[in-house]
Amino acid sequence: MDEQKIRKLLQIAEEALRQAQAVFTDENTEEPHEGAEKKLTGPQRRARLLAHFVAAKDNSLSRAQVSHAAMVSGYGDPRGVAALYNGQTNWLKSQGDERIMTPTAVEWFESKGKQHLDGYKAVNI
Repeated sequence: MDEQKIRKLLQIAEEALRQAQAVFTDENTEEPHEGAEKKLTGPQRRARLLAHFVAAKDNSLSRAQVSHAAMVSGYGDPRGVAALYNGQTNWLKSQGDERIMTPTAVEWFESKGKQHLDGYKAVNI
């Protein structure tokens, strides 16, 4: 592999790591999507996204609903949401065609996540 390809792979890996770390820390490393009112911390974005699951029937969303909820919750990059499925802490999991919160996500949302909502109201999508 030539040096230019290696540099590009390293850049991609560093960006993926940065996005994953933003999900699990209070760092504000992700730029808001167009139309977002402000930059949000990782816990704020995560709490907003999980609030959509809580508001949904049976606490589950389809893949398309998760994509929409992620966008309105402040996730500008799908890699941030992917880390919720595959990170050190699995917050979400697939169950057939539906996406559901793991027990860890439910516990975090109830004990800590609500404090990060800052008045944000999730609606059924």
